[in-house]
Order: sequence, then structure tokens, then C-alpha cells
Amino acid sequence: SDQVVTALRANPDLSNPKSDLSLATPELLVKVDSSKAAARGLAPQTVAFAVAQALSPRPLGTLGSGGPPVTIRVDPAATTSDRLGLLPLGPGTTLADVATITKSQTPSSITRQDGVRQVTVSADFTTQDTNGASARATAELKKVSMPAGVDLATGGASQSISDSFGSMFKAIGVAIAIVFLILVMFFRSVVTPFVILLTMPLALIGSSLALFITQQPLGLPALLGLLMVFGIVVSNAILLVDFTERSGARTIREALLLAGSARLRPIIMTAIATVVALLPVAAGVGGEGGLIGQSLAVVVEGGLISSTALTLLVIPVVYTLLKRRRERMAIANPVQAAD
Repeated sequence: SDQVVTALRANPDLSNPKSDLSLATPELLVKVDSSKAAARGLAPQTVAFAVAQALSPRPLGTLGSGGPPVTIRVDPAATTSDRLGLLPLGPGTTLADVATITKSQTPSSITRQDGVRQVTVSADFTTQDTNGASARATAELKKVSMPAGVDLATGGASQSISDSFGSMFKAIGVAIAIVFLILVMFFRSVVTPFVILLTMPLALIGSSLALFITQQPLGLPALLGLLMVFGIVVSNAILLVDFTERSGARTIREALLLAGSARLRPIIMTAIATVVALLPVAAGVGGEGGLIGQSLAVVVEGGLISSTALTLLVIPVVYTLLKRRRERMAIANPVQAAD
């Protein structure tokens, strides 16, 4: 535990590393010889009870009528192996006759988990990037050479953070799958939902750059902001693609130009309104509460800016390529069938 505490003390992301391993204190160990005790008509339980009675505090009553209680107890400083060995257990029998009394050093408390001895070394985070600090600390501790039979495992807040990240990634994956299924139901196509979901990686570009520029950690608030921005950018793509397919234009190019001119204004207005509304939070206004949601606001704003700019360029191009390829395949299939 001293080696682990020393390694954590050198980590600038952590403070106050400490171990719950208690210091060893001296104690007397009484080991009863069953055969000797049986020869004198004593059981090991009887010997243990006699030792406990001799060393335990014993109430004697009160001092006078209604006075304070009086308790007699053995002075620990006067309890030695030689004196304890003179404890009478019966006629002509002392504790030294049936037991071996030795001195030993034993911790005052021992922690076990599933029957295995455990020592907990803890430290406090000094950075907002708790997940990164935990990962770096774990990597440093793996370099510490442990004695044989000693295993090192992380837990506590570090394990909770890892579990929370895993749950959030699962939630994002489930959300994307549900959105895809809903889009397939409404558009009755697999190609169109694929084009719409392409806005998500476009938003991810801006969110990552925003976190890097502002030096904000990728924490749970940032992942929650990523889930929010995915929903916003998907709605913008739905407006563009749905208007394209319902415009009634003769060619794909005409439909996209018409949809871009008609839906450009609401898409940009939505993005600007959201960015301006979250600007105070992204700037850290609001003290401690603002700092908690700062990464969330930064992710949303960065994702909206990049997705709004790239959606109007990338989505029409990808939509045109996929639709034209689908039309060529539809034209080729009847020709092959006729042959």
C-alpha cells in the first residue's frame, strides 16, 4: 500500500492519497494445547472464557446509594505474557500449563471482501477530467511491481465513472437505432434514413473540435450534450430531405435546390437560436452549476455549427449519389430481365 500511495502522490491529477491499512499494534496470542487441556479436564472453550473474563471490564455496582457506577478493569500496561500465564484455571492449574502465550503485531482492523484480505488506497480528483485522470492513474499503477499473491484493482468513483460511460454509450446506440427504425417506417426506405443519420458524424466533428478548443473534458455532461445535438441535427436533415421528396420536382437537382431555398431559413434560425441561448452556459456563467453544464453547452454549440454548415453541402451530395445509383439499378434490372 505504501508503494501505491507513493505512485499516486506523484500524479498531479490526484491529491491526498491515503491507505486504510491500520498500523499494527502489539497483542498477546494465547494458543491452547487441546491435549494438555483435556488431561486437566478443561476444554479450549473454557480456557477462552476464563481469559475473556479476566481481561474484560467487570462492573462492581455503584459508589454509594445512587452514585456513579464503578467498573474494575486490568491495566493493559501490566498485562504481560508472564503475568497472564499465572491466571488460575482450576486447582493447581494455570494458563501457562495448558496454553502457549506469545507476543505478536496485529492491525487493529482487517478488511476482507469475499474472504480475501483487502486494502483500499484512495485519492481525490483535482481535475474535471475525472475519467482521464482515473485512466492515467490506473496505467501508472500497472507499472508498480506487486508482491506475489497481491492483485491490484480499481473501484469506487473510478468504477462508477466507467460504468456510467458504458451506460451512456449504450443509450446513444439505442437512440440511434430507434431513430433509424422510425425513419424507415415513415419514409418506407433504407436509403433515405441512412442519408439523414449522416448528420450525426457531421455534428460529432464540430463537438470534438469545440471540446478540444475550449479544453473541456469528455465527461457525462458532454455525452449527454452529444445525445441532444444528435436529435437536433436529425430534425434539420428530416426537414430538408422530406421537402425534397415531396416537392414534386422533375429532377433530383431541382428538388434539392427548391428544398434548400425553402428550408434554409428555418434550419439556420433554429441553429442560431440554440447557439445564442447556450452561449452563457458555454462561457461558464453561473458559478459551479455553470461549470457542470459547460461541456454540455460546448458540445451542443460545436455540433450545431458544424452540422448546420455541412448538412446543406454534404446531405444533398450524398442524397443525389444514392438516388442516382438507385435509379440506374432500377433501369438495369428490367433490361436484364428482358434479356
